[in-house]
Amino acid sequence: MNYADQKILIVGASGALGSTFVKKLSSAGAMVFGTASCAESANRIPSEAARTFELDLMKPNNILKFCDEFLAENNSIDGIVIASGVVGFSSAEANGYDEIAKLAQINHAGPALLLSKLFPALKESGNAFILGITGVVVEQVFPGMSSYTSSKMAHSGYLQSLQKEWRRYKIQVTEARLPHTETGLATRAIFGSAPQMPVGLNPDQVVEIMLSAVLEKKNLISSVEFS
Repeated sequence: MNYADQKILIVGASGALGSTFVKKLSSAGAMVFGTASCAESANRIPSEAARTFELDLMKPNNILKFCDEFLAENNSIDGIVIASGVVGFSSAEANGYDEIAKLAQINHAGPALLLSKLFPALKESGNAFILGITGVVVEQVFPGMSSYTSSKMAHSGYLQSLQKEWRRYKIQVTEARLPHTETGLATRAIFGSAPQMPVGLNPDQVVEIMLSAVLEKKNLISSVEFS
């Protein structure tokens, strides 16, 4: 896997997927930076990360501050992986504004702001990539997940737009529509309880698939490609 000498930012590096990205990309020769939402989470970022940062996607001012500081130290970045995210479960009529807004902010608006502000560093690379993880909910709607689904669909549309807008700058944008994976995310829902689910995919395997797809310059990894 040829990621040697690349500088790559992993957003959500303390989670099951994010930490796997850190380890695999570091072992492939990349210099990896990892973010987490707070100091406690940052302590869970694997030691292979060259540097760790606190980045709270719920706070736009924190995102802007992080981007300013990151750009001051790094005029270019070769890749950004958005491995962060939250989930919530409830019927549509039970969702209040706070629940809807939190899912939308963390799963779409926050990452979108981050990518837009880090665009200068991606452009400077001349051969950068973005890997955004949406989910099978973009392809198949499930009951009790309306707010979560809408947040992921919004980010899917954003990533598809970036594919066309930033192609001229040689920025490869890959969207991964990940099926249910054993990350523990469903057990940490910000509201509601997850329905009974079958055993999910192995994080190690799905990260391998995603990293290979980036090298192949694929714009989309559909859910069936993880089977």
